[in-house]
Amino acid sequence: MINCVPLKKLRLLIIDDNRLLCRSLSSYFTGKVKLFKSVNSAEEALSVLQEEVFDVIICDYRLAGMNGLKFFEVLEGSEIIAKKILISAFMDESIRKRAFVVGVHHTLPKPFNIHEIVSLVTEC
Repeated sequence: MINCVPLKKLRLLIIDDNRLLCRSLSSYFTGKVKLFKSVNSAEEALSVLQEEVFDVIICDYRLAGMNGLKFFEVLEGSEIIAKKILISAFMDESIRKRAFVVGVHHTLPKPFNIHEIVSLVTEC
């Protein structure tokens, strides 16, 4: 069970190689959450997760190197407890089904608006 955390106490990690999206989310969440960090690859995220704890992890499906599903599959075998959200411009039912098998709590197709993502990260 994922603990409910108020937005101002939330530690949020975003993994996406779209720098504009990361900057946009950073602009919105910085100052509203306890910690916001963005990285450009799943491999970089795994390194960050060895040093820091996050309440919510948002990962894009299509990334260079390890894709988002593989990343969440790796996390499923770890002791990391966080809400997991998979985002993708290529979301379909097959990806959704595989996502839930590897422990993803929510999937969100791109493009999305800030209200959709805020709703998912603050949902208990």
